[in-house]
Amino acid sequence: MPAGELGVSVEDEQEESQKDSPQNQINDAKSDVLAINGTAVFKGGSLKGYLNKRETRGLLSIKGDIEDEVVVLNCNGDEDGTISLVLRETRTDFTPKISGDRIEMDVTIQAGADIRDISCPNQELNTEEIEELNKQLASHIEADSNMVLNKVKNEWEADIFGFGETIYRKHPKKWDEIAPEWRSGVLKDMKVNLQVKANVSRYGLQKEPTTVDDSR
Repeated sequence: MPAGELGVSVEDEQEESQKDSPQNQINDAKSDVLAINGTAVFKGGSLKGYLNKRETRGLLSIKGDIEDEVVVLNCNGDEDGTISLVLRETRTDFTPKISGDRIEMDVTIQAGADIRDISCPNQELNTEEIEELNKQLASHIEADSNMVLNKVKNEWEADIFGFGETIYRKHPKKWDEIAPEWRSGVLKDMKVNLQVKANVSRYGLQKEPTTVDDSR
């Protein structure tokens, strides 16, 4: 969904009378409340802060919720004109990797975009230039995603991405073990291996997705 059109109200996941039970504390740790109306992030019922537009776009990329978002890139990586892309969609896949006490999360983002406007002189949109656009778009999404991960995961120790839910589904016993400390050190210390694959198309030009691999 377009970042500029988001508006989500905040609702507590648990009734006040249920919050003190151990099981509900474990369930509640799977994800924190997100209110995209600014964008506000809540952790355990308390407001942690707000995300700017790029951070919101990074969040939506990680969650696979982007549709028809406009991204503007420089021509050939310089300042001589711009190319506007319509980011049609992002699809994501989370894969937790657990070895003893070590937890990592592989996050793969696949992005598809169409060219909307070009103000670059002598732009031919040949195979080489489309490949360069793939690299630029992948790097752009990677930067936005790292920005929101650093703020929300590392600084705020909030999980609005759904990482905890993924671990719970795929490794329920491990989740029961780490849930009490999930938002008090475990989430922050978890390494995220981010990989972005971008595919820009126009006039039927199709390329194999270019990959940016950022092991954090």
